[in-house]
Amino acid sequence: MKRLLLGILALLLVLTWLVLYLQAEPSNWSSTVASACLRAGLVLGALWLAFPQVLQILSRLPVWMMGCLGVGLLAMIRWPKSAVVVVPAMIALWVLRPRPANKPPSPGGGPSAAGSGAKSVTG
Repeated sequence: MKRLLLGILALLLVLTWLVLYLQAEPSNWSSTVASACLRAGLVLGALWLAFPQVLQILSRLPVWMMGCLGVGLLAMIRWPKSAVVVVPAMIALWVLRPRPANKPPSPGGGPSAAGSGAKSVTG
């Protein structure tokens, strides 16, 4: 349902751009709104195409990492020169993030020897 809604919203934004673009007398306001609708519609259309992959990537990110990315993005929008600090900090967080613990070995010592092609020696 979310993907369908995303696609419909993208289509509506692109159609709004088309209507505003084909107006007989374009004004400064209508051209500004038209360009915003086109850009937002194209971005939402790209997200609609990549929706399953985006969900897969987001499911692998920890919650704290998504929060840090959001704060960093907002900082770069508000203060563009902060990208010099924010981008390396995000890369460092990604590289130095905690890794999941390794799983302990199975009690049998791994896969069974019967299916591995090894000869069994019986006495």
